[in-house]
Amino acid sequence: MAVLPACLSPRPPHPPKRWLPPFPSARPSASVSGTFSFPSASPSSAPRATSTGMGCATPTAPNASASASATDGSVRTAAAPHLSSHWRSRPVDDKFVSKLMAQSLKEDGIISTEIRACVQDIVGLGAPVESVGQIIHAVAKGLGIEIKDNISARSVGRIIFEGSVAAHLQIVDTVKNADHLTGGGDGTSPECKVTREECPACMNPNRCHLKARQLFNSLKPKWNPLEPQPEDYEDAPAAPFMLGEDEKLFNPKKKSSRMKKMSWSTQMAQRRITEGQTHAQAQGHTIAQSNNVAEILAVKQTVQSCAKDIPLRLKSDSKLVVEGLTKNLQRWEDEGFQNTENGHLIKVRAARLHARTAPTTLEGVKGHS
Repeated sequence: MAVLPACLSPRPPHPPKRWLPPFPSARPSASVSGTFSFPSASPSSAPRATSTGMGCATPTAPNASASASATDGSVRTAAAPHLSSHWRSRPVDDKFVSKLMAQSLKEDGIISTEIRACVQDIVGLGAPVESVGQIIHAVAKGLGIEIKDNISARSVGRIIFEGSVAAHLQIVDTVKNADHLTGGGDGTSPECKVTREECPACMNPNRCHLKARQLFNSLKPKWNPLEPQPEDYEDAPAAPFMLGEDEKLFNPKKKSSRMKKMSWSTQMAQRRITEGQTHAQAQGHTIAQSNNVAEILAVKQTVQSCAKDIPLRLKSDSKLVVEGLTKNLQRWEDEGFQNTENGHLIKVRAARLHARTAPTTLEGVKGHS
């Protein structure tokens, strides 16, 4: 058992909260013997400071007696009630001393908040990132404290990254108010550890936050909810289209606000009964005699004669028929078949094909070969 005077114990003026545990209260050793006496206040009778051989000044008096025994490893000194308690000597265990002088920068593998602030201050003073750990060890050694672990340059870089970037992330409300984000996702902050405990299903909460930030940054401003969205313009122009033949309205050239005077007649309509003969003006319109017209009528008749639910394969050597059912059909329907040759026939044929439910295949072949 060794005896360590209280004056040798490290006692910084303002120690950090988490660097040193509170020193146990001083109490007189059971092996202390001797008394101090101060008969007068004269300089000759004032107490004198003598060395104990351990590098510590111990106050003594002319009538004070002090004895030391080296056989049991303890030191006995004289103590007075009016002296401060930290000047008294007491036996201290070697294991307690080694535990007191050895400190750690991490708690359960997590860098404490005070050490993070210290690292940011050291880097702010201009120290290189790779030298921060050595600076902390050198300062602690000068204070008589042994640091068991070290802070790598990678961890220092993450701490600096967190202090400058992660606090300003505003992805969503949860990310905006989350001060526990870490740059590498390794859980180097106490708040991140709390998040892991609250969300046990998520193996890496910080990586989820970073992935969400990447997704939001990849969105265009039109779809990004973080960007100000313009008001919808409801009066968008409609797609241009052509009116059909049945939807056209023709107005007379001469405009008048008065209604046309109507004439009434009491004469009965005449009826004519013939033997099948008809007037020339009452006859149907003559269809133009051409190969294209014949092809169109052949397709129309074929489609009408086949069932709607049976696949149909058509072959034609007419370019008008082949292209009219493929690339030109949509444009002709939009125009109402007004500018299309034989449009009244093609319109009927297209309606028959639209009514089918089975596939219809059209193949162009060479004719008259």
